[in-house]
Amino acid sequence: MSTESTVVFEPGDRVKYCGDEGTVVSNSGDGGVVRFDDGMTCKWWWVFAGTPVTLVRKANPLADPLKPSPSLLLKVGSIIVHAQELASPGGHPFDGVALEGLLHDPEVVEWLLAMDKAAYLPKMRG
Repeated sequence: MSTESTVVFEPGDRVKYCGDEGTVVSNSGDGGVVRFDDGMTCKWWWVFAGTPVTLVRKANPLADPLKPSPSLLLKVGSIIVHAQELASPGGHPFDGVALEGLLHDPEVVEWLLAMDKAAYLPKMRG
């Protein structure tokens, strides 16, 4: 059994150890500072007593919404094509269904919220 953590934790990563979960504030190599949801912070070793800290999820990839992931770019491109198809004279109801699915995709929803928070999007009427 390996006692070394193979994951390099970065600030913003969500991590877990023995049922406790928190967000990495800093990494100093073999350990770092973790902030819990109640605001308390603690120094954690990334491997303690032979048990490694595990990654729950990486830091928010949309910290900068102007640098979307390739998968998000593909989804936004699909939204544009389906909207163009739906608005065209030969538009098909499938395009509306596809748009609904894409607009409810978690990555798209998160990106739209980040863009709105940064005031990069126009506000919807009504």
